[in-house]
Amino acid sequence: SSGRPLKGIGVRIYATGYDRVITTRSSGRYTLKDTIPAGAYAVRFDDPNDVWASQFFGGGTDRKTLQRVQVTPGTPMNGLDTKLKSRATVKTATKGGTGKAKVAVRITRAASSKAPGGKLTLSFEGRSKTVDVVKGRAVVTLSGLPSGKLSLTATYSGTSSTASVTKALRVSVK
Repeated sequence: SSGRPLKGIGVRIYATGYDRVITTRSSGRYTLKDTIPAGAYAVRFDDPNDVWASQFFGGGTDRKTLQRVQVTPGTPMNGLDTKLKSRATVKTATKGGTGKAKVAVRITRAASSKAPGGKLTLSFEGRSKTVDVVKGRAVVTLSGLPSGKLSLTATYSGTSSTASVTKALRVSVK
C-alpha cells in the first residue's frame, strides 16, 4: 500500500484448463512469457511469507471482487498491478457473562508491527455491535445473548493499508 515494489509475491493467472504462478522480481514487476488461450482469466497475488494479504486483481480479497482479465493471443498485456495491504494479526480475549459476551481485541500490522485504527464489529445471529479500534485495541460487549457455548464473529474493517479480517470466537454465556 506504500507504493514500494515487493519482491517474491506469487502472481497466479488461471482459468479452466490453465493455471500458472510467476513471482515478482525486486522491481515488483513480473512477466509471463507463455502464449495462453483466448479467454477471461483471474489474477491473484499471494505472499508466501504471509506479511501481505492475498488479493485478486480488481482490489479485493474476496472472489466476488475479482476483475477478470480478457486475453487475446499475441497481444501483450500491461498494467496488471495492485497495491497489497498488510495482513492484520488479531489476538483476542473473551469473557462470558449473564446474557452477554465481552471481547478484547489487539490488532497489529504484519508488515510493520504498528497498531492500526478502524472498526471492529462483534456479531451473533443478527445482533451486532461496532466500536472504534484505537491504536490497535478495542473492547466490545454484546448483550441480549442466550445462554450456552456460542459462536460469535469478530470482524475488523481494515484501513487503506491494513487488510480486513474476520475471526470466529467461542464464548460461554450464562
